[in-house]
Amino acid sequence: MEKKTKPDSPSETSKPVHQDLPVINLEELTDDFRFPYTIHVKSLQESNKAVEFAQKLKAQGYNSVFTSLAIIPSKGGEWHRVFIGYYETLDDAKLSASLMKKNGFDYANPMKTPFTIQLGVAHKDYPLNTIIDNISAKGYLPYTMSYGNKEAVKLIIGAFEDKNKAEVLLKRLEADGFKAEITLR
Repeated sequence: MEKKTKPDSPSETSKPVHQDLPVINLEELTDDFRFPYTIHVKSLQESNKAVEFAQKLKAQGYNSVFTSLAIIPSKGGEWHRVFIGYYETLDDAKLSASLMKKNGFDYANPMKTPFTIQLGVAHKDYPLNTIIDNISAKGYLPYTMSYGNKEAVKLIIGAFEDKNKAEVLLKRLEADGFKAEITLR
């Protein structure tokens, strides 16, 4: 089915989540797949150090690198986890984790993290660099995932085991002026 809505043309059935993203017709997209698994490679207590580590991994060629906030009272409170990739099945994540360990990662733990914080949905051809830079300037590390029939991408932050764990970061994003919602990955 050919997409009828242009990336920058609003639709009455659209649901804008972030004011800077173009509005697209979400009803034309199908979302038949999910990527609830990822690989946890490091945890750091300082957000800026987690982002620096993630950016080093990106510079080494790992494309799907992101961070996520985890509150772990028994280990000192806030931790910033660094993840690589998103996978449809646990077996796929385990295979990639195994390869990562063979390639020098000390730690590569597959995790089920089906929830994320979505800042918006844009047409796949829409240039998101300025928006990503604005979000990154506030200390967050957003990433994109294909959405629906791959005509669109989700702009998201983090990966969480449950909705309650995502709530803390959602509130921080909203306090920083971002419109967002918790969704499935």
